[in-house]
Amino acid sequence: SWRTIFWADSLLALGWIRGDTNRWKPFVRNQVEAIKKLSGPNWWRHCPGIQNPADLASRGAPALTLVHSELWWNGPSWLKEDETKWPDSTPEVEEPSVHEKIEAEAKSKTVTMSVASVEPATSVEWHLDRIPYWNRLLRRTAWIL
Repeated sequence: SWRTIFWADSLLALGWIRGDTNRWKPFVRNQVEAIKKLSGPNWWRHCPGIQNPADLASRGAPALTLVHSELWWNGPSWLKEDETKWPDSTPEVEEPSVHEKIEAEAKSKTVTMSVASVEPATSVEWHLDRIPYWNRLLRRTAWIL
């Protein structure tokens, strides 16, 4: 028989899924309750972030990196092994102090934003980039005029 296993690299998210939803603020509680309606808490396991293929794309890996990535195409090597060799399915995620530390850390992060202004090309410049034969364009324009 087949069974479904969901993988998450966030210990905080696993703590939410495995914990009492009444502990969480409404937004988190609503999301977790929706997840719990579709899956059981024991269906979820932890995949360390460094071994999570989805992290490659979500962190902006170039397409060429993905094409040559063993992790991207085949997943973590341990996934093909016996379940006993998989990462610990029950890491400590329930401690309130862990959540408090994560929330405090999230609040203390400095966010830096860079903005660059690029002048848009004029309509003529835009068309010139799309036309490979300048002389042909010049002749046709002259003929029309």
